[in-house]
Amino acid sequence: MSDNKEKNVAKKFEAIESIKWIAVILFTITLLVYFSTFPGTIPEDRGNWGVFGDFMGGTLNPILAFLSLLAIIFTIKIQTEELELTRHELEETRKEMAKSSDAQKEQSEALKAQNLSVIQQTFENTFFKLLEHHNALINDLYEYMEPDEGFSIYGKNMLILILRSDNIIMEFKKQNINIVKTYFMTLYQILKFIKIKEEQLGEEKFFNPKLYTNMVRATLDETILCLLAVNVNQQDFIKFKELLVHYNFFEHIDLDFLDLKYRARGLIPVMISILKNFDKKIYGSNKIVESIYI
Repeated sequence: MSDNKEKNVAKKFEAIESIKWIAVILFTITLLVYFSTFPGTIPEDRGNWGVFGDFMGGTLNPILAFLSLLAIIFTIKIQTEELELTRHELEETRKEMAKSSDAQKEQSEALKAQNLSVIQQTFENTFFKLLEHHNALINDLYEYMEPDEGFSIYGKNMLILILRSDNIIMEFKKQNINIVKTYFMTLYQILKFIKIKEEQLGEEKFFNPKLYTNMVRATLDETILCLLAVNVNQQDFIKFKELLVHYNFFEHIDLDFLDLKYRARGLIPVMISILKNFDKKIYGSNKIVESIYI
């Protein structure tokens, strides 16, 4: 059993290496496509360089972001399997030590404490890698295209376009592409990863899942939170919605922001109707719940 798990881990390492080579190959292919389509010498005009940069970035960014997400998921699986191997070996050791003296029992407790320390360290290493990837995606999302060139969550305001639509579901599907879709997929994976560890370590006092979800939530402003509410509500992502409720993810959402920015456009009632579709627990101790559910 252990040999099979070790082989599986080795295969996943090979998959990660393959992803790296795929990224290099895609980059090379993109260069070849560009220069075969637009042959000639290297341009000296800055405008042409801008066009080249737009082509490379627009083609590669979504693909590389997706490959990065795959690599992180493989990393999580590798660490989980390695942890299972460690826990299995420690469990076998504990059974043998139970037959020995009190001194050996103390040693078993020390090994248990060491195991918990390894579990926490493994979890935090993976979590902070995920958080780093998440924060990079947030930066890309905030800079998603220039306001005069396309849909920006702040420029032409994706949220306003969605809330103004007669069919919010279809409009959100239309806007939920590229970096937007990748971001929400990544956020879901992070919350799911924390929930899995909470279920495994729920009885251990050292593990506080809200500490980690609060770190993620602290990077999101009200516009992203509102888009998130539309996403899980209109798309009916039940598991995603349950995670948001479980971790009181809208505890710090600020309706004053909505009131200030969107009241003149008549969009407050639309957003409130969406927020009402969530269990009150999602707002935690925030008094905003009283005004939403009136």
